[in-house]
Amino acid sequence: MIIQICSAACQPRHHAYCMQFGSEYKTLRALHRKHTWDAVISDNARYIKNKGVPSIVLTHQLCIQANNRFVQWIANKLVGLGLSGFDTIWVPDAAPDLSLAGALSHNSQIKVPKTYLGLLTRMHGGESSFEYDVAVVLSGPEPQRTRLENQLLEQAMSLPHKFIFIQGKTQSRKHHFEAENIEVVSYYTSTELNEVLLASKLIVCRSGYSSLMDLAVLEKPALLIPTPGQTEQEYLSEYVRGQGWLHAERQGGFDLEQAIEVAEKSQAIPSDLFDPDQFKVQIKQWLHDLNSEGAGT
Repeated sequence: MIIQICSAACQPRHHAYCMQFGSEYKTLRALHRKHTWDAVISDNARYIKNKGVPSIVLTHQLCIQANNRFVQWIANKLVGLGLSGFDTIWVPDAAPDLSLAGALSHNSQIKVPKTYLGLLTRMHGGESSFEYDVAVVLSGPEPQRTRLENQLLEQAMSLPHKFIFIQGKTQSRKHHFEAENIEVVSYYTSTELNEVLLASKLIVCRSGYSSLMDLAVLEKPALLIPTPGQTEQEYLSEYVRGQGWLHAERQGGFDLEQAIEVAEKSQAIPSDLFDPDQFKVQIKQWLHDLNSEGAGT
């Protein structure tokens, strides 16, 4: 269990314990007997809530998408059950009339009040001179991460583009050139990654929701390759392409040169559609309300 006391964000007389994948409800109750807090913020852990204390869950997964209708129905029943005990759901997306997550972040069957925070991303946009033609950001579970890396490296060897591969391996920092046109780095810090992505003409990455939020702020064209078997990534890649944004290919036998050519001409996610600072206004208002409630008791 990881507990973070948000002392920097909260008002001095309040502590919000942000639970990330905790060891369940009993642990939370035991902690509450030892400490006094004013709110619980659960990072997508749907069963971490505290009766009698304002409990908030942060998630974009309100309506699971699956290839099988029965499986989807069961999954969404469980989602609704898990979210039912919370006071508020914070959704990292825009309001229903404009959405980056599509159907994932909207579910009228869930009656818990929802606050749409806007996009949450560690990236920032800006101008930069181009150093790379293509930045490949690898992530996700093995063996699919390695399979995709090998597939892309094999084809990149024969292309005239300048590549940088960020492997997503955080055990140790390694840096080498696989070929004259292919630079490989095991991982970057968030700041370093931001700089490299801004200095790249095109980004190749998985179609996870965090990646899409990053791309929206960077306003870069991208080639999305969903992880095989991850239905959320498959849905999101189809959804954004249906909006006329980015380009997507299924992992497997696609031609990288042709995919890059199409992706370079694709429209980036328009950054002006989403306010990356919207969440700051929402959090400030929530803290103000929390203080006001505390002062009235």
